[in-house]
Amino acid sequence: MPWTLKNETDTPKPLVDSAPGNEKYTSKQIQNDLIGTIGELIKSEAVRKMNTARVWCLFADESTDRQTREVMVVACRNSYKLEKGYGIREDPVALFDAFQTLLGLAEDGKANTS
Repeated sequence: MPWTLKNETDTPKPLVDSAPGNEKYTSKQIQNDLIGTIGELIKSEAVRKMNTARVWCLFADESTDRQTREVMVVACRNSYKLEKGYGIREDPVALFDAFQTLLGLAEDGKANTS
């Protein structure tokens, strides 16, 4: 999940105020590493659930965010066993700026936009 912090002031205040002096976790690098690690954990858990499901599907949906960017979410739905019957759960596996990703692919010659 390609999320990044734009600057160190994006850190939530309660964390900064309550953490010991040597554990603020305010650097962009540390926060981006944490975000990346959490994203990988979410993806691996979604894949594990898909591997154990009897039925699953992968789908994508786009929406415009507050900055008027087209954001694409890729998610999976899968079934799981209940005491009586089955349930359905949905897990996100990717989130990206759709336009910028497609533009980058077109510039690299990997996508045909005609």
